[in-house]
Formats: sequence, C-alpha cells, structure tokens
Amino acid sequence: MLDSNLNQQAEASSTGYSMKLKCPICKQPVDSETNPEFPFCSDRCRERDLGNWAMEKYKVAVPSMDESELEDLEAEGQASHESPENSSENEDE
Repeated sequence: MLDSNLNQQAEASSTGYSMKLKCPICKQPVDSETNPEFPFCSDRCRERDLGNWAMEKYKVAVPSMDESELEDLEAEGQASHESPENSSENEDE
C-alpha cells in the first residue's frame, strides 16, 4: 500500500495535481500539495510508521510456494518437453 502511495505521490508531483489520501497511521486527511510529510499527516506519524517497521509489526508477504517446489515444477516441465523429442528419435532408430 505504501509503495502505491509513493508512486501516486511521484505521479502527482510530476503532473502538477494534488492527491488527497488518509494518513496510514491516524487516518486524518492529507493533501500531497500542502503537506511535506505526505503520505503521512505529520513527522510524528512518519516516525511512528518507521517504528512499526523496526518493531516488525508489519510483515512483507512471503511467496506461497517454496522455491524448491518451483524448481521441481520447472524441471518436470522441461522433462515433459524433452520426452516427446526423445521418443521420436527412438522411433527412427
């Protein structure tokens, strides 16, 4: 959510229009044009958000599949693509 807010903020500043969102901490309305702390309403909320990250209150989503499972699926996919070629070579011999 924060990344999309920052992308919207950059877009807003480059196109010259303001964005009005709610502060992610206290939910007060914040205008990107008038508030230098945007997307936060104040330095206090910005620091509180940083503290939340430091205290690990926020979590970044983990992949729903283990990387080894993905590698196994890729290996199976490659094997299935190779087997028809191998079988046609064996038929010619």
